[in-house]
Amino acid sequence: RDSLWSRHHHDLAKVNRVYATIDFWQLFRGKIDIVRLDLDNPDIYFYTDSLGYANTSVFRKRTKSIRDTVSNRAYPTVSITNARFTIDEGVKQKFFEFRINKLEGNIRRIQKSQILSFDLNLDCLVQALTFNDAKGPFLENKPVQGSFRILYNRETRVLDFEKIPLEVDHQPFVFTGKFFFAQEKTPFLLSWETTNLSFRKAASFLSSNIQKKLEVYDIEDPISSLTGSLDNRETQYATPLIHLWLKVEDRKIKSPFLAVDHATFTATFNNEARKFRGHEDSNTVIHFSGLQGEYESLKFHSDSVVLTNLIHPRIKTSLISDFNLDMLNGILKENKLVFKSGTGKIDLAYSGSLEKMHDSSRLIHGTIFLQDAGIQYLPKNLLFNPVSGFIRFTGRNMSVENLVLHTGKSDIKVNGEVKSIFYFFNRLNEKASLDWTLTSNRLHLEDFSNLLHSTSNPDAAKKKSDSSGSVSAYVDKLISADYNFRININKLTYKKIIADSLLASLVLKNNTVQFNDVSMHHLGITIDEGEKHKFYGFRVNHLDCGIQEKENSAVLGLDMNLDCMVQALTFNREKGPFLENKSVQGRFRLLFDRKSQELDFNKIQLIVDRQPFIFTGKFFVAKEGTPFRLSWETENLSFRKGVSFLSTNIKEKLEPYDIEEPIAHLTGSLDNSETRYTTPLIHLWLKVENSKVKSPFIDLNHASFTATFNNEAVRFRGHEDSNTVIHFKSLQGDFEN
Repeated sequence: RDSLWSRHHHDLAKVNRVYATIDFWQLFRGKIDIVRLDLDNPDIYFYTDSLGYANTSVFRKRTKSIRDTVSNRAYPTVSITNARFTIDEGVKQKFFEFRINKLEGNIRRIQKSQILSFDLNLDCLVQALTFNDAKGPFLENKPVQGSFRILYNRETRVLDFEKIPLEVDHQPFVFTGKFFFAQEKTPFLLSWETTNLSFRKAASFLSSNIQKKLEVYDIEDPISSLTGSLDNRETQYATPLIHLWLKVEDRKIKSPFLAVDHATFTATFNNEARKFRGHEDSNTVIHFSGLQGEYESLKFHSDSVVLTNLIHPRIKTSLISDFNLDMLNGILKENKLVFKSGTGKIDLAYSGSLEKMHDSSRLIHGTIFLQDAGIQYLPKNLLFNPVSGFIRFTGRNMSVENLVLHTGKSDIKVNGEVKSIFYFFNRLNEKASLDWTLTSNRLHLEDFSNLLHSTSNPDAAKKKSDSSGSVSAYVDKLISADYNFRININKLTYKKIIADSLLASLVLKNNTVQFNDVSMHHLGITIDEGEKHKFYGFRVNHLDCGIQEKENSAVLGLDMNLDCMVQALTFNREKGPFLENKSVQGRFRLLFDRKSQELDFNKIQLIVDRQPFIFTGKFFVAKEGTPFRLSWETENLSFRKGVSFLSTNIKEKLEPYDIEEPIAHLTGSLDNSETRYTTPLIHLWLKVENSKVKSPFIDLNHASFTATFNNEAVRFRGHEDSNTVIHFKSLQGDFEN
């Protein structure tokens, strides 16, 4: 006992019996030479209090004599049975305790050195190696046996050993280590290696906090190889630096996320992910490399899986797999979307929290690719085949890119995005609304008639075995969301309705399909009357339409914002179209009488080929051939532009003519009310003031006149070129002065 025993009550050494074998003949020479020392039931307790005082101070320090340093005297053989050995540094939360059943030791000194060699035969029970009380002990209640050699340098007070064999809990290990007793807090370095080790046994060697984290993991067959180390040289940290390396070959592993068959990988454990941040659970990293295996017959591999921070776990991983899509049906247990055929490829990288509500730190990148897939939507008995496209992940968002689906005579290309996907999927009970785009070369609405009816599939009544957090539940939320599609369809057909290049909004909501907020880009509308050679073609670049119904009236008011291209107004194919490829823009109001089916407008302003016009007209939609009357007026019009509005045959006749200065005023009309004639009645009136006029016969300077064009010079003789008259009135000008 040391002098402060009354304060701490820890005996340095308490031994039941001590046996010493003494060289009898040395006694006659006045020396005591102990050949063997046996300790029976010793209790050795090294204690250090909060002030750094240790009960080992009972040994007085003395300066080594020259005789000691050069002496080559022998050391006794030591035998210890049923011993208890404890190192208690409570203020540092360190506590090491051993039960030594048997220890035999032969000590010899290496010649001409200060190194002692210990040949030991040990059988003990490690009760605790505690570096931090809160985290629990390592190697708790584990037996250790073995015969080995260690070296101790008396001068530097360094104890070391290399590749010594020991059995720990009946598992053979090879240990290498070094302990620095001369330094404060006794830093040390200990490493080991073993083969064919049970994962559960390996986990049982670790501290309580790590064991608890690993409870949900298992490797069914032995680990092929394991090496590890404890490094306590940075004594400012309560917990030593721990490093583990293990190799697994063709084993089954279990985790909270999935079970993997035929798994092969190497893994490392390190509790110093970042230098100088301590050796706590929050600074721990587990790294898997070369991971490959099978999940329910789905083969995959991952170049790297990194798990950090055991307090708030985060993972960084990659996943690559090529597979047949029908294999997913058993994995997803999905009762709405079923894969019939095709192949898929997953190439994903994820980093972020494993805790459900930490969405802001989650990132996922990569793609899921579908090729030649057959997908059936069971509740509506709707089959898409083939299907191809990408699902791309870009950080926090997921996008569907060029997902091409075919069903019946229809093809659809879908593009869309789900923003903040982890927030989206964590709230499975909330109704979602997604804005996506849909394009199609040909869309037959009859192919989707089942979507309009609440049909059910008997298989859909089956309950899923998965929880609300399953992949199936995520798919279910995507399917059940309300979609606002911006659509672009080259040709849309529904029964007798055909639309070309249609742009609109398509709403899929609660088993309904609706077109809302319709606008049209490049919509082709044709009226082809075949035998009568009439063809009206338009390309509508943009059209906004607001419809107002007048109270107690059959008349509808249509407020239009139009930007279109008149491709052709053809009344006779041989004569060519009017207004060919002329742009028309303007805001105006049309009136449509639903009873008489007459469409009319009065003095509406339109820009035709960048030339402002005022139009008045009426179309008789209910009558055969849709007769109409259309009139217009404008000012300061280029003669050549005015000619470009006319039919091909008239433009050819007027090619030799020109008026260099703008026409002061122009009015005109088209009257198609006499539908027996293929060409409508055309009347033009123009006024020219002080302009240069060119003709095949004569060129005039400073010409002023009014002119009319009429393709019905004689009544009831048709509207042909032979019945055309051009009339110039009050013509004056200069001809060569």
